[in-house]
Amino acid sequence: MVDRILFQAILLDEELCEFLRKHFNNGGFISNQIYLTIYRGKKRVISRELMFKQLEMEFEFQKEKASAATEA
Repeated sequence: MVDRILFQAILLDEELCEFLRKHFNNGGFISNQIYLTIYRGKKRVISRELMFKQLEMEFEFQKEKASAATEA
């Protein structure tokens, strides 16, 4: 139930949808950390600005991890 409500809230947020679409099209995936960050941002536990900053950092971490895996 919570997942459905959260995904509805994401779909109604055009800025967040575009942000996620950009990262998912570049090979990102929704990890637990990304899910929890979105959840905290939508519940206003953290600010919207902080939510986007943390999401950006998590997607960068995913890129670095994938890059290190391909180099190994």
